[in-house]
Amino acid sequence: MKIACIGNMNNMIFPICRYLNSSGYKSVLFLLEEYEHFLPEADTDKVEIEIVKLGWNEAMFGQVSPEQIRCTFKEFDFFIGTDYSASYLSKARISLDIYMPAGSDLFQYPFKKFNHFFPEVWEINKYKCARNQFWGIKQATYLSLDTTNDLSEECISKIQPIGKRIQVLPFLYVENGQYNKVEIPDNLKSFAKEISKADFVTIQHCRQAWGYNVSNPHYKANDILIRGFAYFSKDNPNALLVLLEYGEHVENSKALINDLQIAHQVLWLPKMQRKHLMQFVKMANIGVGELGHSWLSYGAVYETLVCDVAFMGFRIDELYKEQYTELYPMINVKSSVEISDKLEYYYSNREGLAAMGKKGHTWLLKYAIHPSVEKVLKIVENHQGRSKLPIDWKLVFIQPYFWVIKIFNFFKIRFMRS
Repeated sequence: MKIACIGNMNNMIFPICRYLNSSGYKSVLFLLEEYEHFLPEADTDKVEIEIVKLGWNEAMFGQVSPEQIRCTFKEFDFFIGTDYSASYLSKARISLDIYMPAGSDLFQYPFKKFNHFFPEVWEINKYKCARNQFWGIKQATYLSLDTTNDLSEECISKIQPIGKRIQVLPFLYVENGQYNKVEIPDNLKSFAKEISKADFVTIQHCRQAWGYNVSNPHYKANDILIRGFAYFSKDNPNALLVLLEYGEHVENSKALINDLQIAHQVLWLPKMQRKHLMQFVKMANIGVGELGHSWLSYGAVYETLVCDVAFMGFRIDELYKEQYTELYPMINVKSSVEISDKLEYYYSNREGLAAMGKKGHTWLLKYAIHPSVEKVLKIVENHQGRSKLPIDWKLVFIQPYFWVIKIFNFFKIRFMRS
């Protein structure tokens, strides 16, 4: 059996390929348009699986024909995907066996609509891409996604996936329970030296995204952490906050840090490959995730837990009590005052932090990594063969409207020229 793994947003799919291949299956990773820091070589020095670079994105959707897509995947029997994989496979009427949402591909891409009744012609393919994304997710056999929060669950309820929802696949590849250790390159060693000088290190390596309304799924509330650390740092001048220079609101964060006069206690790491970033996470006392919305599992959580580092974030436990028999230990905070108080408490309780980090690592292996890998292998083992995606009749019936748009724009251009 040949398995196509498509997309690698947030380094999510490459680890699955590695688990499959190490279990004797033949998988190939097809890269869509990926950020440089989400390429396989950003996760390990040993890329031992076959990689095919497609470069597909939303803008290219109209240029890639169904025949081209089918030809690309004609040798494959099983499909695991994220990002725009749902849209492209849907266009070729290929069903996804497992879909693993990365974020925007679930709560934003499927719901894009025309801005007005007579849009530009180029918007037709944008709409088709969104509709195919919706249909591809809806028809996937399995949806790899833990219980999330009200905002994301609302998007899922709009799609109403027919497939079975399974525990999230692991974002990390671990050998002997550990994420791989690599040498920090020379151009980053000065940052490691600065961190080693501090006597208490708090790191947040998710992107800076807080200049949104709190109802926006992208809202990560990084500003709450910055303010909380500012309160804490007044009495702890040797404490250090480490942030990643990544995200749409980096400059907002820098301005806030300057206003709070704590720039001398904040270290900005440059955007880097995950295999190097993880070495910095290991140096921290506390790793911080998202604080805007309640989440159970996402990259920053697992990346912190696998490093034996205590995790701080926001989680409404009631939402997840039926997901696992127990949840990973964490420092659960929602406000800057709570953050300051918890930092102050654990500053004097390093043994408690270390114990929390080890318990978190144990939880990760027991509840997240091992059972989810076993689940995927079982699904692959019991696979009955490639299935054809049902026709999306809504997309069929809307075709005449697309012709109306084209005719309208044709006469509009003629009128403007005359």
